[in-house]
Amino acid sequence: MNKNKDNIFIIIPFLIYSLYVIIGTLTMSLIYVVTCFFFLLLPKYKRYRLFDFLVVNLWTFVFNELLLFMRIKVIGKENVDQKRTTLYICNHQSWVDIPTAIKYTHTITLSKKQVRRLPLVGVLIIYAGPIIVDRDDKSSRLGSLKEIIHCLKNGYSINMFPEGTRSRDGKLITPNKAVIKLCYKLNIPVVSTALEGTRDILPKNRIYLKPFQRVVIKFNDPIYPKDFNNDDEFADACWGKVKESHNGILKEYFPDRFEG
Repeated sequence: MNKNKDNIFIIIPFLIYSLYVIIGTLTMSLIYVVTCFFFLLLPKYKRYRLFDFLVVNLWTFVFNELLLFMRIKVIGKENVDQKRTTLYICNHQSWVDIPTAIKYTHTITLSKKQVRRLPLVGVLIIYAGPIIVDRDDKSSRLGSLKEIIHCLKNGYSINMFPEGTRSRDGKLITPNKAVIKLCYKLNIPVVSTALEGTRDILPKNRIYLKPFQRVVIKFNDPIYPKDFNNDDEFADACWGKVKESHNGILKEYFPDRFEG
């Protein structure tokens, strides 16, 4: 009984804090939804650069720094080149991964259809012109692949989480490598990215957030298709670099989680 009371007393402050984050996020998003409706008048794939400049920079700063109070360490930021058409891939731990990654990659995002249902934030995501995927609909998946090909051929970089869903315990999940293999055929470089710490803020299946958490994100050197013999070898190398980097982050910054 006492243990349950202690848990309640611990959780209540976090629930109150989470309400602060929700109100702040919805208020900020409402302002942008009202003032930036003109994005819907622009061609879908040409929105993201203007959206990045007018919305993402400030929105992610307020959300990450002033609402979540994240202690972010970025490694390899020089490997993000806005002039180079690139696929950025990353492991997935939390909803917080998305604003953390797009703050630095400045890319079109590959998103699940569920994100459109988020109050106000979902409307903003539609404004940004992402590639929406319904994993349960084969025709939607094929349509998304066509959109990806169109974007990459026309010089638009993409950010995605190949695992497709958030890891429950932080351990990497077997990814879908189809888009990575597509990059091999299109001769598009891949920047393998790893992050850790966002699951401390909001892990899968927890309803409250925690502030002041340490988050480390690492962007590796781009991996070029020309250095590999086939798409399987290329895809394995790209995802292998994600795993290697994630282990490196654990070892150096979260040693209590490193399993060797």
